[in-house]
Amino acid sequence: MPAPTPSLADIVTHTPFWVWGVLLLVLFLGLQRTQDRTVSLPRLLFFPVVLGLYAMSGLASATIEMLPAVIVGAVAGGVGGWLLEPQGATRRLPDGRIFVRGEWISLIQVLVIFVVRYATGVIAATAPALAVDPSYRMVTLSMTAALTGLLLGRTVARLR
Repeated sequence: MPAPTPSLADIVTHTPFWVWGVLLLVLFLGLQRTQDRTVSLPRLLFFPVVLGLYAMSGLASATIEMLPAVIVGAVAGGVGGWLLEPQGATRRLPDGRIFVRGEWISLIQVLVIFVVRYATGVIAATAPALAVDPSYRMVTLSMTAALTGLLLGRTVARLR
């Protein structure tokens, strides 16, 4: 007889405490991006690099057979990110800092990355057979690659 499916309450109560700290950090950083701001180049790059590494941590288990899905996801995400970033959303100031117009896409983007990573963690814990299924892995890896590509595409577009 298969194990009972955990309820939403079971999932939430068994989530490690540090995950809620990550969610608060993600919300804080995403909400900061809704306001116009002036930042240094390293500060502009910090958010996408950290979030990109977090998103890519799911790619660590990719096998060579899954590489095409990862590449397609990354390229599609990169193109999408480039197209989502409006021209003129950033401009370099005379003192070398960068003016960045506030927007809501970053908040949505970080929440989607968090939810995807959270959901894959829950599935790995509650349905380990599904978590290792090649089709499931292909879909989740291409989604993770697309989200990472989206971040990188937007960042490159901001630097144009």
